[in-house]
Amino acid sequence: LTSDYLIAMSEEAYRLFLPAMSSDGKVLYDSYHVTPDKGAFTHYEVPATQSALNTFKRAQPANIIMLGAFSGITRIVSREAIAKAVRENVPNRFVKMNLEALSLGFELANHLKEKV
Repeated sequence: LTSDYLIAMSEEAYRLFLPAMSSDGKVLYDSYHVTPDKGAFTHYEVPATQSALNTFKRAQPANIIMLGAFSGITRIVSREAIAKAVRENVPNRFVKMNLEALSLGFELANHLKEKV
C-alpha cells in the first residue's frame, strides 16, 4: 500500500510514513517541526506552526493552515467545501479563527506553487 500524499506535522510522522510514499508522491511538511530528506519526492515546505504563532499567538491553528495549504496545492477539495465543513463542525467560538487559518493556508499554497 502506497500513499500519494503525506502531510507531516512532526518529525516522527515524517520518518514513520515517508517509506509508504508512492514514487511520484508529494510531501507537505511543517517546517517548524520537520527537517526533511529531500530526494525522490516533491516536498512543500509549509510554515504552518510558525504562521499560527505569528498570526494567532498560538500553535493550535497550524493544522487548519496545513489543511488549507494541502487543499490549495492538490485541489482535491474545494475551498468552499472546506470552509463549509469548518463552519458546520467547529465550535462557534473558534469558527472565525479557523476560517482565517484556512485562508492563510490557501495563501501559503499560492506561494508554494510558485516555488515548485
